[in-house]
Amino acid sequence: MPRSSTGVRHYDEGTVRIIDLLVRLRRTGMPVAQMRDFVTMMAQGSRTHGRRMRLLENHREEIEARIRELVDDLDSVDEKIAHYRRLIDEGLDCAEEPITDPGELIEQRRTGDPDGQEDR
Repeated sequence: MPRSSTGVRHYDEGTVRIIDLLVRLRRTGMPVAQMRDFVTMMAQGSRTHGRRMRLLENHREEIEARIRELVDDLDSVDEKIAHYRRLIDEGLDCAEEPITDPGELIEQRRTGDPDGQEDR
């Protein structure tokens, strides 16, 4: 990339779009080797449009699979949060038995972080 007289690089709009795409591809887990292949194909021009499209379609399928996994994982976490909320609301221990010790009930409702920091 060309530099100004002060040494600052100047990127044209097309280069900025490519960099933005590469950042997004990396953030979504595309391996660097595939990103290199993509950039190499870009340099080869329009004859690689089909191969680039296939590479991106394959990566899209991987992203969608990861999203489905994350949604399932989030559902599992939400279920556990609801479980603990119910135990707390009903004053029950892990065996679903009523807690009779007032001190334990107070502790059960604490929401500070697990490292012993202040309640939020």
